[in-house]
Amino acid sequence: QGGDLYRLVSPLGGDRAALAYRDPDGGRSVVFLYRLDERTEDHGEPGEELGEELGDEPGVVVPWLVGSAADRSGAVGSGAVGSGRTGTDLSPQDEPEPVDPTELASGVLHWPTGPGPAARVVELVHPGI
Repeated sequence: QGGDLYRLVSPLGGDRAALAYRDPDGGRSVVFLYRLDERTEDHGEPGEELGEELGDEPGVVVPWLVGSAADRSGAVGSGAVGSGRTGTDLSPQDEPEPVDPTELASGVLHWPTGPGPAARVVELVHPGI
């Protein structure tokens, strides 16, 4: 087995979890984001985001995507950032979809949406890290 396993968000004491596998050279990773409860996006007060209701962040910070502002400047193409980073959301039922460039630029991947329990699987390619 090569690479490293990262627990980005522990499931203990909460209803969400996130983990990532990163290959030995650091150029590719797969991030798994889970919402473990059965809440839906409209649970709670009107206009209230699920993350706000639960008192936590709306997404998960992927440490190796967070760099200097110069590294993240200028999103280009579909799912790519100026440094050549790309992301593919493997969760959709039909075809994989590019990850929103703003998620890659910020280094924060959003939690899965829709009725829970729910999961989101994202493959990241980040050359030169």
